[in-house]
Amino acid sequence: MKHKPQKEKKAGPKGMSPAASAGSSVPSSDWSVTTACERDTALLAEHLASLLEAGDCIGLTGDLGAGKTVFVKGLAQGLGLTDVVRSPSFVLIQTHVKGGGGRSGPNLHHVDLYRLNRAEIAVLGLEELLFHSEDCPSVTVIEWAEKARFLWPADLLSVRFSHEGPSNRRIDFSARGERARSLIQRIRKQDHSSPKSSERRQS
Repeated sequence: MKHKPQKEKKAGPKGMSPAASAGSSVPSSDWSVTTACERDTALLAEHLASLLEAGDCIGLTGDLGAGKTVFVKGLAQGLGLTDVVRSPSFVLIQTHVKGGGGRSGPNLHHVDLYRLNRAEIAVLGLEELLFHSEDCPSVTVIEWAEKARFLWPADLLSVRFSHEGPSNRRIDFSARGERARSLIQRIRKQDHSSPKSSERRQS
C-alpha cells in the first residue's frame, strides 16, 4: 500500500518533520503515520506521552529494529523521566520513576518480551503491572506485545512498527477499548499535517 501525498506540506508539531506528522481523515481506531528518522519517531512518542495517564497500556509490535525502543525513549522523555531508557531484554521489566522537583504525572513500566515464550510470560507477573499498580501509578509499555496477547487488558493502545526503506518507519495505531480510541482521536487532532499519513484499507 502506498501513501498518497497531500499537496501542502507543513511542519509537524514540536519540530517534527512533515513526513512524521499526521494528516488525512481516518477512522479513530486505525491511524498510520510514516516517520523519516529516529528523532521523528521519538517526537511522535513524546507527543503521545503528553496525553497519557496512569493505568494506560501501550503494546508495541512489529519488525525487529524498526523503532520500538526509540519510541519508548520518546515516551519517557515526554513523561519527564530523566533516567536512560535501554532495551530491557535481559532485565525484562524496568520501571522508570519520576525524580524530585515536584514533577507530576505517571511513572513508566517498560517491558520487553522478545526472549520469552508463552509459559515464561505467564509467570512474569504482568498482571500485577497491568491491573494492580496502585502503589506505583504508571503507564505500561510492552515491546513484542503480540507474545502476551492472552494477557492484554480490555483497553490497550496497539502500535505496530514496520520498515519503509533504510530510515523511514511506518507506525500503525490501533485501539482496543474506549480509552485507547480516545488517545488516537486526540493525537490525530494534534498531528494533522503529514503528507504520508493514510487511511488503512481492508484487503
